[in-house]
Amino acid sequence: MNLLNNISITVSEDKLQAIINTSDNLPLERTDLEQMLQEQNIVFGINEDTIEQLLNGTLNPGEHLIAQGIPPQNGEKSQNEFFFNTLPYLERESIKREDDSVNYHNKGEIDYVLTGDIVAKVTPATEGIHGTNVHGEELLAENGEIIPLLFNKTIAFADDNQNLIALNSGHPVLKNNQLEIQTAFEVLNVDYDTGNIDYKGNLLILENIRTGFDVKTQGNLEVRGAIHHTNTYVKGNIICRGGKIPGEEDSIIAEGDISIAYIEGGLVASGDTITVKEHIINSQTTAKIAIICKRKDAVIVGGTTKAGELIQTFDLGSPHETKTTVILDNVSEKFAKLKEIEKELREKSKLLAEGLNDFLHLGKLIKNKNFLIKTNKEQAVKILSTYSYIKSTRTALLEATQLLRQEKERIQTSIQFGKSPELYVYGTIHPKVHVVINHARISLRSALSNIKFSVFNNEIQIHSLKHIENETALEVDATIEMKPHNQEEINKEEAAAAEDQEPTQDTEQTQQKEKLVAEATC
Repeated sequence: MNLLNNISITVSEDKLQAIINTSDNLPLERTDLEQMLQEQNIVFGINEDTIEQLLNGTLNPGEHLIAQGIPPQNGEKSQNEFFFNTLPYLERESIKREDDSVNYHNKGEIDYVLTGDIVAKVTPATEGIHGTNVHGEELLAENGEIIPLLFNKTIAFADDNQNLIALNSGHPVLKNNQLEIQTAFEVLNVDYDTGNIDYKGNLLILENIRTGFDVKTQGNLEVRGAIHHTNTYVKGNIICRGGKIPGEEDSIIAEGDISIAYIEGGLVASGDTITVKEHIINSQTTAKIAIICKRKDAVIVGGTTKAGELIQTFDLGSPHETKTTVILDNVSEKFAKLKEIEKELREKSKLLAEGLNDFLHLGKLIKNKNFLIKTNKEQAVKILSTYSYIKSTRTALLEATQLLRQEKERIQTSIQFGKSPELYVYGTIHPKVHVVINHARISLRSALSNIKFSVFNNEIQIHSLKHIENETALEVDATIEMKPHNQEEINKEEAAAAEDQEPTQDTEQTQQKEKLVAEATC
């Protein structure tokens, strides 16, 4: 500390400030003041206003800042912001109901992102800004801490180098600072740990869907165990390496294909094809295209099995004569479509008829050579505009009518000349099996083997698969007829097929025909 004319200078402990303390306001000489600053090694951040006042004697007695350093500024640490729930799904609490009771079957929404969605944002760490103390010494600053965030090839930086986007659709997951998009949401079982699952993407269940828990997904479903008593709806395809455990009130529905080990009870429906390894027992099984039981010992027994084009199995029915119904139908939808087309044609014909008189009247009026002479300009414009509108409307109706007629003709041709649905039984078809093909029906009273069923001219045709190259036709006892094709009659027909009805022909004639069939198939 130096003293001059009752003046002292003190440097703060952090060396960022120098304070001058004066007991009077006598003016100082510049050389004296510079000497004091030099002795204290104060060379940076000197306050020129304070210096000027000291030299002029206008500084009030007391403490005044004579030099100010610049403190260092450490950088900000990086920030990772996520646009999904990073808490693992299984660790989430079950949803509470309005009465505060817990719904153990519901854990809320499962996160799902589409390709291109922003899943996270990384704000990078900033660099530190060094400071300088009053002695001119550099004060080092630290750069901001980098919070690591790893990601695999399912994630990439957007053009701004901050937003992270998904490179494929799926379930976003953050684990150990590793971010990824899983193409399938994966769980061990569907049970109380998961609650019911309603997911927008693909779903993988490593073991089972437990009793009482429903599954719904907009993607594909793979179950590596079994599906117990539950309701399952899938927008895509289902692969179940186990099977469907017996249950009458449950259902498995897929808009795509279903591949499953076995089906026992309940409803199983596919918008395309059902492939079964082992058996279908006492189930209501429906596929828009085909139902195929693949193994050589596969069997369909009990319930109703329905497809549009093909049903294939080894055995059908059982030696115990279990009532079993098989329905093949590729015309009902076409007849329903025809009905819709005919309704549309009637509506359009009605509209054309209703506007015909106005159209003809306006056309006759416009073609009159005195039209423009006798009609003022405003009325003429209105009449011409109305005529033009009616004409364009009628043209559109006529074009739509033509397209409908073409579609009607196409469907009618498809019904008349389209390929028959087919039923293949490579093993044995047992008694009490009812076969319906496009509403022609046959009920078997004795067992047959290696048989193909189809329909021709509204009658069921039966061929021996052993002689299929020669198209050997077999006669059997059957009541065959073409039924009306409105939905009410179709429902009645299917119900009738499920009934245990006796053939209408006498027993002696039936036995003779079945004997011929047996001989032909040996």
